[in-house]
Amino acid sequence: MDLRICGPKKGGVEVDGRRLLYEANQEQWPPDRLFQMMARHVPKLYAPYLLTKTAKKRPLLAPGPSPESKRMILFTEPQLSKNLRVNQLVSLMKGHTMDLLRKAFRSGYDGWVINPGDSSRRVFNREELLHLFREYVAVEGRRLGGAWVPTRGDRMLLIQLEDGSYTVTAYIDERAAREVCDDCGGEPVLHSWDVIGERCLRAGGKVPYIQFGFPEQVLLLPRHMDWLRRKEEEQKEEEGETSLEATESEEFAETEESKEFLCRLEQAVRNGQGWVNTREIVRRMAELDRIWILAGPGGKPVYFGSEGKALMVDLFTSRDHALRLIQALKQQETLDGIEPLLVEARPLFQHLSAQEPVIWINRGSPEGWTSITNQLLPAVLNEEVSGSGKSSRVKL
Repeated sequence: MDLRICGPKKGGVEVDGRRLLYEANQEQWPPDRLFQMMARHVPKLYAPYLLTKTAKKRPLLAPGPSPESKRMILFTEPQLSKNLRVNQLVSLMKGHTMDLLRKAFRSGYDGWVINPGDSSRRVFNREELLHLFREYVAVEGRRLGGAWVPTRGDRMLLIQLEDGSYTVTAYIDERAAREVCDDCGGEPVLHSWDVIGERCLRAGGKVPYIQFGFPEQVLLLPRHMDWLRRKEEEQKEEEGETSLEATESEEFAETEESKEFLCRLEQAVRNGQGWVNTREIVRRMAELDRIWILAGPGGKPVYFGSEGKALMVDLFTSRDHALRLIQALKQQETLDGIEPLLVEARPLFQHLSAQEPVIWINRGSPEGWTSITNQLLPAVLNEEVSGSGKSSRVKL
């Protein structure tokens, strides 16, 4: 069975797990975005099991980061299992991704290895699996319209958080909630997200604690609750085509093109300094639809340093280049919450142009490049509308 899941029909784009992982490996999807996309488009995975002489099945595992640890092996599509080199009979079992996530936590595994032997191979450590699980919880919770909460009369089971506030304990499946009720009393009740959200606020918390008491327990984020509580008419969602999934589908289709233009810019940067090369960099920057920057919590751009009175702005052609500078800067100062972020290039250039900053591209890398003057961005914006009248990359 092919696991390709069709996304929104706009543009005829299909989103499949293998391609999603491959593009994430090419730095086209930051991890948080990858987790969100997987939760929406990869509902099932394939797990290989070894067949023993006693007819019992043992999951096929990969070595983990320590001698005693193991990671689950999974595939996005069954034909990729041909890459396995095992001297025993293997049976491939299809499972819901959420169930496989819970199995990883409850079996004490140190993560996943998806699609070994393929260009889409991706390793998820245990912490990443927790972030991934949280995204799947949000998607499943949206489908359910609520979550199961141990309830007695009009009271819900609360727990105290580290900051002293309380919040609701909620479960994504009734069985887990009933197990908790057997120990703590009450009955599992499927409450709506509005009811759960209001009870969290009255208790002093902002979000519920999901699967509390189990190895996969995790707090939702405020953005998850905003999404879960949002009440939109089904017709409006279908006709508006402004939903998160429609946006994601368009972005997914554009990533190959984005990477191509970033590679062209990187090649221009590698060619060295000088006015001739500056003109080439201006042309390549004018082609971009996206560029990597450094961002703080909330996705707000951050900049480090200045040259004279001019602001110094760091731009990067890849996530790796951005991470290299972050590591270098961490040796000099604390950089809590600073992460690489892929953003739309033209709005950023327009916003910064009036400040006439000095531009660094791939600072901290051997092939890093800096503009000689603070007129680079005005030149880039002028390049976009010069020549044939307007560039094909301009979105009006």
